[in-house]
Amino acid sequence: MARDTRRRITETCLLLFNEAGEPAVSTNQIADAVDISPGNLYYHFRRKSDIVTDLFDLYRTRITPLLEVPEQAVLHVDDAWLLLHLMFETVWDYRFIYRDLDSLLGRYDSLRARLQRVIRGKENALRRVCNGLVRSGSMLADDQETRQLSRNMNLVLCYWLSYQNAIGSQQPPERQLGNGVYHVFSLLLPYLEADAREQLGELARAYVS
Repeated sequence: MARDTRRRITETCLLLFNEAGEPAVSTNQIADAVDISPGNLYYHFRRKSDIVTDLFDLYRTRITPLLEVPEQAVLHVDDAWLLLHLMFETVWDYRFIYRDLDSLLGRYDSLRARLQRVIRGKENALRRVCNGLVRSGSMLADDQETRQLSRNMNLVLCYWLSYQNAIGSQQPPERQLGNGVYHVFSLLLPYLEADAREQLGELARAYVS
């Protein structure tokens, strides 16, 4: 029973944080939404930061397998598109982290090192994606270029949803995700071979506006 209540709390908090932003949600609002007393909430989570930490651990569990791109992978555009889409879907499901990224880092020191490891892990995975595209002949770039590209791709991946929120985007989630994937991929356009550029255009056509 206690485990079910704890799970209901984290699931409800994820919905509330994603909708309103974590700083805007109070512990009293959480207790009301879960339909438990503040004391019961305190029994499971002493501080709101404990809930944030639990949710971050769930996010890290989801994102980590996507970052395990083999060092010698051979990737084509459709492989890379799928991987990036899955990354964006995971970020979307835990979007409160990235919408309030700077705020979270500033207020929850315990998350800083763990979040930084995830961000570095994404950059390393994106570098291996770039190298995989080079290895398949889909892209022409040297090591220095793939390192810079992976850094810029990671920057868009981290702040795309924050940008969408800032401009008040009303696009449905699937379109926001597809647009995000395309904008990450657009950084590679000058380096892609003609066939790879054509394939990217086909993949993006359903999303880009």
